[in-house]
Amino acid sequence: MSLSRGISMKRWHMAILLVLVLLVSSLTTMIADAQRTTDDSSFLPKGTIFVDDSNTQGPWNGSSDFPYRYITDGVLHAIDGDTVYVMSGFYNETVVINKSIYLRGQQQETTIIDGHNIDSVVIVESPQVTIRRFTIRNSGGYPEDAGIMVKANKTSITECTIYRARAGISVQNSSQTTIASSRFHTNGFGIFTSSSVYVTIDQCILYHNGAGVYLFNTTCATITRSYADTNGIGFLCEQSSNIDILDSAARDNDDNEGGMFFVNCQYVNIINCYLVHNGVGVNLVESAACYLEACTFSLNTHFACKLLRSSSSILLKNCVFTENLRYGVYAENSMCSISWSNCFKNENFGLYAEASAVDARYNWWGASSGPSHIGFSRADRATWDPREITYRPWLTFPMPEIGPDWDLEKTFQKPMYSDPWSGQIVFSDLDSDADGVPDWWETKWGYLPSVWEDHAHLDPDNDSLNNIEECYMDSSDSNP
Repeated sequence: MSLSRGISMKRWHMAILLVLVLLVSSLTTMIADAQRTTDDSSFLPKGTIFVDDSNTQGPWNGSSDFPYRYITDGVLHAIDGDTVYVMSGFYNETVVINKSIYLRGQQQETTIIDGHNIDSVVIVESPQVTIRRFTIRNSGGYPEDAGIMVKANKTSITECTIYRARAGISVQNSSQTTIASSRFHTNGFGIFTSSSVYVTIDQCILYHNGAGVYLFNTTCATITRSYADTNGIGFLCEQSSNIDILDSAARDNDDNEGGMFFVNCQYVNIINCYLVHNGVGVNLVESAACYLEACTFSLNTHFACKLLRSSSSILLKNCVFTENLRYGVYAENSMCSISWSNCFKNENFGLYAEASAVDARYNWWGASSGPSHIGFSRADRATWDPREITYRPWLTFPMPEIGPDWDLEKTFQKPMYSDPWSGQIVFSDLDSDADGVPDWWETKWGYLPSVWEDHAHLDPDNDSLNNIEECYMDSSDSNP
């Protein structure tokens, strides 16, 4: 008995030892995978060119032991197909990429290219360029300036943070541009495209921009799993066609602007999206062939969905319009169809139509008796125009399980905004009255250097730059 018990104990100890070995092996693999996620430099291809701003003394040959100090030097010594790997640090330069290379930062938040408000920060001039894991900031303020200026085809930009730029990314006359897993804030436009085709935007967060995304004269653009919050306009499309916005959200954008705006556009699909607490959820102006399905519109302050000036062939299906502070659907000089949707608890009108033809059959209006036309019912109020608007038959029960098939709160967290300036702007020149700007600037623009002015809150031209910021941009011909 004692011999068999001893053998059993040995087997038991061996089993425990085997389990421990497997656990340690699994943990080692998980740690290695996590490290590769943030810094997988050990997996770089042979011949990778290295850049490190801390190598201030040299020598510089682009090796891992003697990296170049500047990104520009890394690009200069690269050939098509090379990888240029940039270590974490601060790179104060304008980078022109004129070769088909892979430019990769060590980590997104700590590999920083700063343009110091002069020109575009990164300019892509060759096709098949990939840019990954950078923070890019402080472009110039002229219309042609951007954090990343794309002038070539087949550009891919992923895992970047871009702020304080005229446009975070500007795509001009280009094809097959991909922008993914990136954040844009405090820009004029987060992403701007013009005269371009085949643009893909995926998993991007856009906040505190004038417009999160602005597509102008763009064809075949797809926006997926992206979130626009606290912008002037979340997504703006003008003179563009074949636009798909899927599985995305626009929330808390400007009360006088809103979530998704389309001007003179056609062939637009907005599917499985949230439009929450904007001035206008979706605004369609002089646009045609637009299809909205499985969207939720709520808490928008003026209009959940607005159609203006002969928008035609507009189809809304399986949508929820609820608790909007004025109008659910507003149509003026337009044609649209709304079906299999729930329209209830909107403050003024569930549907308001003027000089418009609307097919509004098969909808729930908040009561089994259908929409109210006089306002004395718990049902949503709707315009009465039997010649142009059809409500019958309506639904006597709410449509179940319509709207997006995902949860907004669980998918997108409210972005936390902090001023990207690390501290107050301080000038080294003489400032006799200690009001924040030097004497020469006050003299230049008609202020008395001996009289204190509240320059931090003065903005004579109403361009959202106070006088201190205007002074900081003086070298770029900034005019207060």
